Amino acid sequence: MSEKMSYDELVKRNRELEAAEVRWNHTKEKFDIQKKSYKVLMDISSNCINIPLDDVESAIQSSLKAIGEFVSADRAYIFKYDFDKRIGINRYEWCEKGIEPQIHNLQQSPIDAFPEWVASHRQGDPVVINMISDLVPGQMKKILEEQQIQSLLSVPMFEDESLVGFSGFDSVRKPHNYTQNEIDIIRIFGKIIVSLNLRSNRDKERKQIIADLQDAVDNIKTLSGLLPICAKCKKIRDDKG
Repeated sequence: MSEKMSYDELVKRNRELEAAEVRWNHTKEKFDIQKKSYKVLMDISSNCINIPLDDVESAIQSSLKAIGEFVSADRAYIFKYDFDKRIGINRYEWCEKGIEPQIHNLQQSPIDAFPEWVASHRQGDPVVINMISDLVPGQMKKILEEQQIQSLLSVPMFEDESLVGFSGFDSVRKPHNYTQNEIDIIRIFGKIIVSLNLRSNRDKERKQIIADLQDAVDNIKTLSGLLPICAKCKKIRDDKG
């Protein structure tokens, strides 16, 4: 027969079981979050694979909505950097119901107002601001507060080795501390969007090349109709015949 446990041993054993349950619940919670993350990315990827060129804009918009809702953001957006003009251009935006859109105000945002922000992006690092109110007074804080942002995350997007833009997420109604898991998911999301844009641009370039070639052929046909060509020798007749 096994020996009976003393009261102190029972208390100790109970605490061990409670601690094990806490660890299990924590592990399960992390697993559930990871599972949800992968599902969001799989849905976005499936939505973007082999879509017609005419549907690219709507696919990016719906993907932005999905990732914005996943991180519980009130506003999500994609910016393109134009370093020649020293501006950022808000290309896409999704807003939760009741949140004021900002895309119409952010078509020529001066990147010189955000030097540390851009420097972090150039190094491949995200910009995480848990409390806008904690920023030192300046132009960046003023611009963000005008949009009623309380917390913010922006993750750089690269095409090959070149910084081309970033995806951003605003918390307006209440502050939000972005987790490393959310940052990692958004990085992958950015790669999907860049790949989609690359495919779209290549399709546009291909169609433009085809259109240019067709114009050239049409011009040649027109020119051939204007030139007097000998049916026998195929030479062009000049003024002397």
